[in-house]
Amino acid sequence: MHQGAGARHRDDHYVCRGARPLSAEESFEELLVGVYSLPDMPYAYGALKPAMPGEILTLHRSKHHTAYAKGGNDALEQLAEVRDKGDFAGLVGLEKTFAFTLSGHVPYSIFWPSGSSPRGTVGPWTTWSGS
Repeated sequence: MHQGAGARHRDDHYVCRGARPLSAEESFEELLVGVYSLPDMPYAYGALKPAMPGEILTLHRSKHHTAYAKGGNDALEQLAEVRDKGDFAGLVGLEKTFAFTLSGHVPYSIFWPSGSSPRGTVGPWTTWSGS
């Protein structure tokens, strides 16, 4: 599969792509093709304790974010099939699915690299009180 243009992550997988003009060598179809994946985490799952326990990070990364990335990839494949068949009526639901999955994928992709272990004094208000 040819990888489209945009902000790339390790192994040519997309974390998040921004709009930009096509180069002379690219086609619109190439821009739409990509593989969405989770960025590497620069810290351990338990590193944000007591503000956020590792179990919560694990749940969000392994279940929620993974589902958003998979949903985006699945929608891209379905969009390509619809386009190849010329069945453009099928785009209506797929464009909403694609937008929804990426609206979950992008914030998570920004969140993971932005966290770090607490520094200094951590007040009691940051202690996780979830069950």
